[in-house]
Formats: sequence, structure tokens, C-alpha cells
Amino acid sequence: MAQFAISNPHPLVQITKDGAIIFANPEALKRFPDIEMQGLNHSILSGLDKVINQGQRISREVKHDDVFYHQTISLTRANDDDALIIYCYDISD
Repeated sequence: MAQFAISNPHPLVQITKDGAIIFANPEALKRFPDIEMQGLNHSILSGLDKVINQGQRISREVKHDDVFYHQTISLTRANDDDALIIYCYDISD
């Protein structure tokens, strides 16, 4: 999983249920350089606090700058605690 996440050409972010960022792959850090500082206040993560406890797979569209992303959000485990993994796909084209 680690190598896949690092080499994935799409932004991928993993957060705790409290909204702390556990991992952001290089593409996520390139497209969203302030994501670690902003956490759930970042536009790409906005509204996740409302879905964190739903415990299911969620799909949604979000806009960051002038780019639209389709997100797939799944509940996972990290360090023996629940976490969310967010895959982002640019759908602007």
C-alpha cells in the first residue's frame, strides 16, 4: 500500500477522525501545498467533519481553485484507530 500511495499520480490523503492529516502523497502536497496546515479547513477536505462518522464509502465532487475533483472517501484503520482515506481525481477536462 505504501508504495502505491506514494507513486499514485492522483492526490491521496489520509486523515484521522479528528481531522489530523496522517499522510498526503507527493501529488496531494504538490496540488495542495497548504493542506497540512489547514486540515479540515482546506477546500479539498471541507465538509468531511460531517461524513467522518458515517462509516461508509462516500463519493462527492469538490472544487479547489479552478479544478473540480471527484473524491472517493473510505473508512480505514490507521494506528489502531478509524481514519479516512480520500482519493481525488481531476475531472475538469
